[in-house]
Amino acid sequence: MRITEWQLRQIVREEISEMAARGRLEEGPSVQKGIDKDKKILVDVLQGMKSTPKTKTFKNMAAYEKWADSEAAEDFEIKRVYNE
Repeated sequence: MRITEWQLRQIVREEISEMAARGRLEEGPSVQKGIDKDKKILVDVLQGMKSTPKTKTFKNMAAYEKWADSEAAEDFEIKRVYNE
């Protein structure tokens, strides 16, 4: 039996939906398209157990990436990355 491309896409969608329902699919942060890496970067985050919304500001993308890889970022859930 051959599976058509449409059927394959349906199978993948169903698998993704099941994974999301089971909490095994994590959403990553939304990153602005065409972001200028040399300009100021704003990051919308949720902090701590209470998920307090905050906006963090970084000099450029390199500064943001350094912070995101540090232990300091472990208490934050990054939701959106964008230019000013």
